[in-house]
Amino acid sequence: MAILCAELADTVRADRVLLQNGAELNAEVVEITPKHWLLRTAQSEVRKLPATGLKTIVFQPRRKARLALPNTGSALAGVPLRVNKGFLQYQTARGSQFFALARLKCLELGERCHPSRVISRGGMPLSLSETAVPGKVTLFVFCTETWNVAVRRQIEKLAASEPDVFLRFVQIGNWDSALAKQYEVESLPHIRVFDRHCKQIGMVCTNILRVQRYVRRGKAERVELRTELTPSDISSDVGGAPETGCTNSPGLTQPDGT
Repeated sequence: MAILCAELADTVRADRVLLQNGAELNAEVVEITPKHWLLRTAQSEVRKLPATGLKTIVFQPRRKARLALPNTGSALAGVPLRVNKGFLQYQTARGSQFFALARLKCLELGERCHPSRVISRGGMPLSLSETAVPGKVTLFVFCTETWNVAVRRQIEKLAASEPDVFLRFVQIGNWDSALAKQYEVESLPHIRVFDRHCKQIGMVCTNILRVQRYVRRGKAERVELRTELTPSDISSDVGGAPETGCTNSPGLTQPDGT
C-alpha cells in the first residue's frame, strides 16, 4: 500500500482545499485514493467525497511524512506540499518531486499512521473528538505512567487483533488534573470508544468484553460517500451510556500508584 504518513498535533490542522465547483474548504485531509478523499472539519465532522470533486490541496507547512510507493519496500521521507491537477508535490532531501495520484494506491496522513501512541499533556484538557482517527475505531485509554501493565497488555492484544482499531493512551497525571476532571476519570482502567466518524459510542471502566462489543459497533459505522459538501456540513464529544459502577473500585490502580 502506498502510504503518506505525517506527524500531526493533537488538534485539527487545517489544509486549504479547493473543489472543482469553486468552493474552498479549510479542513484536515486524512486520506486520498484514486476514487475518494477523506477529511475532518474544524468541528471534527468526518466527510468522504469522490476524488473527481477535488482540484487543489495546499498542505499545512512542515508536516513530516513518509511516502511508500507501490511495488517498493522502502519509504521516502519528506514533506507533502500540495496536490494540483492530479499530482502530488512532495519535498524530499533531493528536492521537490511530483507523483501522479492515479498511480498511488492510497495517501494516508496524520495519526492514521500510528496505530498506538501515548498522549501526555501534563493533565491539561484534551478534545478526544479532534484526536480520534477518522475512518478508524479509536480507543482512548486513560492511564498513568505506573498504570497496571497486565491490563495494558490485555488492551494492546485486543487492538492488535483488530487492524481498524487505533490505541491512544491518555496520561491523566493525577485525580485532580484538569484532564481527569474533564472526563470524570475516577478509576482505572477508563476507556472511551470512538467510531469511524470520530464520535464517542461508549465508555467502559472494567469490562474488556464490553470494549469488544463497542469495537464491533464502531467498525460497522461506515463513512458515507457524499456527492458534495455544503456549508452546513462544515460536534462535541457525545457518547453511549457508560458502564455502571465507574467509580473508584477495589483493586484498581490509582493515579498515584496505590
